[in-house]
Amino acid sequence: MAELTRTLEDRQALAAHHRKMMVRGGVAALLLAVLSVAEYAVTQAVEVATWYLVPFMILKGAVILQVFMHVRDVWKGGGH
Repeated sequence: MAELTRTLEDRQALAAHHRKMMVRGGVAALLLAVLSVAEYAVTQAVEVATWYLVPFMILKGAVILQVFMHVRDVWKGGGH
């Protein structure tokens, strides 16, 4: 019902925001895939790779927290 009361400009703005967020999610997923391949390469190249993988864990965790879990919004004080 709320969709019927939105103006054309509101719907266009919402669609543009949706496209932007979809692109952002796609880029994040691609970045996570690249980091995973790099992680695999490190594990194959180094005998005991535990400490070499820590930067990958931190980077991947930061991407997930910022893009998919919206932690930035919590820090800014924004609502859901």
